[in-house]
Amino acid sequence: MNLYIFAKKLGMSQIFQNSGLKIPVTFLLINSYSINNKNYLINNTNNNLVINNFQIGEKIKISGISIGKGNQGNIKRNNFKRGPMSHGSKHHRLQGSLGAGTTPGRVFPGKKMAGRTGGKNVTINGLTIIDTFLKNNILAIKGSIPGKFGNSIIIKKKYIYDEIK
Repeated sequence: MNLYIFAKKLGMSQIFQNSGLKIPVTFLLINSYSINNKNYLINNTNNNLVINNFQIGEKIKISGISIGKGNQGNIKRNNFKRGPMSHGSKHHRLQGSLGAGTTPGRVFPGKKMAGRTGGKNVTINGLTIIDTFLKNNILAIKGSIPGKFGNSIIIKKKYIYDEIK
């Protein structure tokens, strides 16, 4: 059975291990609501029940909405190469041909073109829990997490329901 826990992205920092290794860390504030597999909303008045289910070193899956970047050209959005920058070239950062000539008479669906980038739901698997702060209901997770600071994040964790009761 899966448990979906709602959290809020607080920000990023770094933690130094005893060996001197620097680890990038994202801090998440655990909310008091969670959803189990059958879409039952569970209101956990005691957040320690939720945070106690996380062990240091455990792998989890996190989903969030990535940062929107607005309208972008082809070079940034699709990693296209630019045209020649020499004199007389009028093709510096333009896309180029959109397709064949008269025969199809149209642009095929799915053609990579300029447009809006970011703002999509992104899921990252296998993120490691570095530390838990029970007093403040905060998780420290290794690496970056999609979205801006303050965005809602969903943590997916496999568990047995009887452990929480």
